[in-house]
Amino acid sequence: MKRYTKEEISQLMNEFSLPDNSKFQGYVIHFFEADEFLESIQRIKNTVTQRGFVKTPELAKVFRNYEKALHQKLNYTKQDSNICLLFDTGKQFVIIQDWKYKKWAH
Repeated sequence: MKRYTKEEISQLMNEFSLPDNSKFQGYVIHFFEADEFLESIQRIKNTVTQRGFVKTPELAKVFRNYEKALHQKLNYTKQDSNICLLFDTGKQFVIIQDWKYKKWAH
């Protein structure tokens, strides 16, 4: 499993008409039913993990590594979630749902 290449990120920016100065920030986990994003993960004990959630993507935990985002997504099964690519356009943050690797994320 690989992360998105620079060329693929540029293609996504063009496909979604993002401004040329947009910057790819990394991957975030979006819980679509609650419309929330994973913000924090804290292991309290071997069997207890506490997670925090936020409503906006700019406050979400950003994963630089796709595999780490996927690992966290698969370890939390209480809600369905998607891995999204996060972009900063300078005026707002934009998320694009991960379609390329979606088949591996279920």
